[in-house]
Amino acid sequence: MVWSDDTVVECISTKFGTFGVIAEIYEPPHVEDDQNWLLITKMIGYGLSIILLGIFGFSILASKDMWEMFHILAMNFSFALLLADVFMILSEIPYIRENHDLCTLIGWGINLFYAATGTLLLFLTFSVFLATTSGIIGGYIGVYLSLGWGIALLMFGVNVFFNLDIMGDDPRYLCDNYLYNDGLS
Repeated sequence: MVWSDDTVVECISTKFGTFGVIAEIYEPPHVEDDQNWLLITKMIGYGLSIILLGIFGFSILASKDMWEMFHILAMNFSFALLLADVFMILSEIPYIRENHDLCTLIGWGINLFYAATGTLLLFLTFSVFLATTSGIIGGYIGVYLSLGWGIALLMFGVNVFFNLDIMGDDPRYLCDNYLYNDGLS
C-alpha cells in the first residue's frame, strides 16, 4: 500500500492478478491540549522532585557513613525516580513528541526508570521488613540491587517485545505522514 483515504487505496505490486483490499478505518485519537496551568504545575512538581532526589541521592553517595544496605537501596531508588522525572519533562517537548524515534526513546526511558523505581522500592521495603521482623540488616545489597534492576530490565524488555509497534505514537502529536504512509505500509 502506498496511500489510502476513506474511499481510495493505491498499491504497488510485483505480480499481475486480482487483489482484494481489506482496510481498517483508522480514526486518530483526539486528546485535548493541556492547559497552561497544568503544564506549569507538572514542570514545577517534576523540577522540585528532581532537585530533592538529587540532593538526597548525592548526599548518600558523598557520605561514606551512609553506605549501608538501606541507604544504598534508597540512593538507587532516588536516582531511578530522578531519571524517570527527567524523561517525563523531556516528553513534554513538542519536537520530541513530533519525532517518532525520539518519542519512542523517551518512552523507553520513562518505562524503564519507573519500572526500576517500583522494583527498587519493593526491595527497599522488603529489606526494612526483614530488618524489623528478623534483625537482618546487611549482606543482601548485591542481591537486592541485581534483582531490582534486573526485574525492571526484564519488564522493560517484555513491554518492548509486545508493544514496539505502537511505541512512539503520541496521540497529541501524531504525524500524518508517518501514520498513513510509513506506519501502515
